[in-house]
Amino acid sequence: MRKREKDQLVDATTFLHGCRKKEIMQALSTRGFSPQERAKGAQLLVAFLNEQAQEEPTGEEATQRSVLRELDMWENDWFPIADVILSQYYPATHKRIFHNLSQQQGPRVILSVSQFLMRVEQLAHSSSEEEKAAFAHLESRGLHAEERQRAKALLTEILGMERFPTEETAIQQIEQKVPTLAYLAEEPPAASHSTNKENKEANDSEEADEPNTPQIQAAFDALMRWHREWSTIARKVITRKDHLIALGLRQRTRHAKLSPPPPEPTP
Repeated sequence: MRKREKDQLVDATTFLHGCRKKEIMQALSTRGFSPQERAKGAQLLVAFLNEQAQEEPTGEEATQRSVLRELDMWENDWFPIADVILSQYYPATHKRIFHNLSQQQGPRVILSVSQFLMRVEQLAHSSSEEEKAAFAHLESRGLHAEERQRAKALLTEILGMERFPTEETAIQQIEQKVPTLAYLAEEPPAASHSTNKENKEANDSEEADEPNTPQIQAAFDALMRWHREWSTIARKVITRKDHLIALGLRQRTRHAKLSPPPPEPTP
């Protein structure tokens, strides 16, 4: 993958992270941006990462790592949102959803997201008016069926299931599967770096010229089309500097440190 394409991939990922902000979403919504549109961008990113991972020597493990990263991002998005909504307006429902449940790291994210999804979807069929209202509130903030299905798709892929179970009793089955993915908690070994500057530059040049396979290039181009469209729109409708920085559309200004004033001359 060429260096320029790597930079573009970082830009697209930064944009996806930045557009989670409520104010940014509201500004972009005037041009048709929605949670579904952001989910589309995330799906294009996952599709590219999956295609790229298939070309690696450890393709299955690389794919699992990319899926786990997406699940972690999903958890980081929705746990805080659900927590603040339910704790403020629906305390009894909050207690039910978050009983013995908190954000996790590594493969245990699989377990936390699974349990969260099961409990949230049970609210839709509850006889409690509070729980029904809580479910509707969460859906209105973007935790709708399509967004939940995105998480389910990630879970079924990493767990090797045909479908995501809806019964919370199935959490035991998932809990037994998680330890078998413990190796994903460890970072893959970093490639050794040559101490010879000329060899390093030669390796960088060789890597930069390495072409993508047709499948990887097609997935990359689809992601870039999405990013070019929405980054262009964002530059037109968003004026706040901090929002542009969050989207990766503007560089943070670095201020030079002021030198201390010279000492006063002694009389």
